[in-house]
Amino acid sequence: MSLIFSRDEQGKSTGTVFSDDGMTVHNFTDKPENRNYEHYKLTFSDNSTIRSEATGNMTRRNTSVSEIYIADAVGLEGIDYACWSNKTDNKKVELRATYNKYNNALWIEPKNGTAMIPLYDMGSISMGAKNSSKPNLCQFGNKAPLKVGKKNKVNRFLGKEPTQ
Repeated sequence: MSLIFSRDEQGKSTGTVFSDDGMTVHNFTDKPENRNYEHYKLTFSDNSTIRSEATGNMTRRNTSVSEIYIADAVGLEGIDYACWSNKTDNKKVELRATYNKYNNALWIEPKNGTAMIPLYDMGSISMGAKNSSKPNLCQFGNKAPLKVGKKNKVNRFLGKEPTQ
């Protein structure tokens, strides 16, 4: 499935995805455990984040995203990285982000043939520019590079690992 976001004047976009077996009649007042469909509210905001909020029976878990297209992406020209984080353990998965200057659109897709993005486990998609002063949310969870100062050089010489 492809997602298309069309931003408003403030650069925000909200929409829903509904997926079921195509045959079952649903009563949306049923208890969550009796619902056999997936329903997601997706929000694009801050020119850098797509969030997913799920309702329905998440044991179904059939809906995945193969690509995301952000139309009229003027102001997002510098975006050159993206990742999605899962809800299970907040693990980050790298995505490819490509800006098309001819139609002012941003295209986000799995990198190098990796698996599609499962909506049931998608916490958020973060994106940004590598040369920006804003924090790179796709590097959270990775160890920060060590600052090598006098104290660290001495500790390393003595065989002690520097603390971060």
